[in-house]
Amino acid sequence: MLTERVGIEQVVFTFVVALFLSIGTTAASNVNSSEAGSDKSRKPREPVTANITIKARSDLVWLSIHEARTEDPELLSCKVIKEDGRCSTVKETFAIPVVGEATCIISLIDSPPNRIDYKLMESDTFKAFDGRWTLVPSSDGQSTRLELSCNTDLKIGVPQFLLRMVAARKIGKRLDFVKTLAEKKELQMSATAVQIK
Repeated sequence: MLTERVGIEQVVFTFVVALFLSIGTTAASNVNSSEAGSDKSRKPREPVTANITIKARSDLVWLSIHEARTEDPELLSCKVIKEDGRCSTVKETFAIPVVGEATCIISLIDSPPNRIDYKLMESDTFKAFDGRWTLVPSSDGQSTRLELSCNTDLKIGVPQFLLRMVAARKIGKRLDFVKTLAEKKELQMSATAVQIK
């Protein structure tokens, strides 16, 4: 039932995107050219942001974020190109509805224990892909609120609200994946502690 619903949502979303893209590239290029002239006066876009509460300690959530960089099933491929202390560079390829595959080289800067910033270095599809992970431990240290924000812009003319819809969906899935990893780690740690007793 859930699979059918997800499939229907994907079909509807793809149809809506295709409909807007078929309206014509002339309208999009007119908008883009008028925006280009007023780039300095244009307000910066608000990032797409979502958060989730994870029943795990923040150190386990931190580890899970790093693990998700290469293990997330939403990624077609991911490779860590360089790691140097708190800085790393990854190359990710993922699918975007209607647009197709996108490849991004992203720089990540760790600011332990509560923040990871990422910034686009190079992409065949995006001209912006920047954001941050923020971890907020609960007062008792037993759970963590994890927030992920992303500011994106494509090189091709896709309506901003559609791009934000895609970004929100991808962010939600990434947060869910990190939650699964972290809560599994927490359960394993608890089980080990019980066995030691």
